[in-house]
Amino acid sequence: MPEKSRLMPISYYNPKQEIRLSAYADTIVLEPDGREQRLRAIRFGGYLEMVRAMSDAIYAGATLETEFAGETARLTCEPKKYECHLSHDGIYAEATILSLDDEDAAAKKGKEAQADGQTNVELPPRKCVLFCPAGDRRALFEALDRKTAVPLIPEFQDYVLDELQRRRFLKPLRVISIRERLEAWLLLCKKDDANIVKVLEEGGVALIAGGTGSPFFTTDSGAALRALEIKADVVLKGTRVDGVYTADPEKDPTAVKYDELTFDEAMAKHLKVLDQTAYALCNDGNMPIIVFDVNGEGNLLKLVNGEKVGTLVHK
Repeated sequence: MPEKSRLMPISYYNPKQEIRLSAYADTIVLEPDGREQRLRAIRFGGYLEMVRAMSDAIYAGATLETEFAGETARLTCEPKKYECHLSHDGIYAEATILSLDDEDAAAKKGKEAQADGQTNVELPPRKCVLFCPAGDRRALFEALDRKTAVPLIPEFQDYVLDELQRRRFLKPLRVISIRERLEAWLLLCKKDDANIVKVLEEGGVALIAGGTGSPFFTTDSGAALRALEIKADVVLKGTRVDGVYTADPEKDPTAVKYDELTFDEAMAKHLKVLDQTAYALCNDGNMPIIVFDVNGEGNLLKLVNGEKVGTLVHK
């Protein structure tokens, strides 16, 4: 939750050049870094020339001083690591300065290590700052999804956020604001987002309920889509019968059950496995299907344990 404060005075002083700048901020986002407070975002206002000069000082890596809630703090700025948005109305101006993501930091260190003849050097994680309304986990998850190349599924939201925080890959930043109810988070991404991939690969069981949310698509299609999206091992189709038969066993007592068959065989024999859209998705995506009696006691547990139950349909 953001801390409440009055307008916060910020100042910069360069004794060598005898430069003294001052302005007032209504929002400051800080990353605690040992004894330092690293500036991650700030919005401040004042006279136009003063705001421009303060923005330039922040971009150049100045150290600022501020006061809030009776506390005096020094704010460390990283050189050339900010983007600035400046607006003004006459002589008064407002600047919003945001920390840039560490897109090139790891690559730069890797090149330096190669130049020195070093191999197997562990590169520093890429740092990204996420913003969302206070308490809005969905917005935080969406911000996370935009920052990583790893495909994230909304149904995994709580697990992914909780696990990233537990492993200290997602850390809350300190927000002091008089008019914004927002949260800021620091996301650490290793090379190729390997740490986020590992969180997903080591995840527990995810129960994904519902269909596609669109008309004319069955829950079979929803299951096939999600299975392909999360790279599942198999689609389990629970029905009233214990597999795929040559005919409907509830209507034809001579129907014979298949223990295993291919997609092509099922199509050639006009056997109903899933609806046509879901079947086509699984066939094209090489996603196996197991049709089984969901009402049979222990059947689901047997399947999870790798036992043969029902009918396997595959390439």
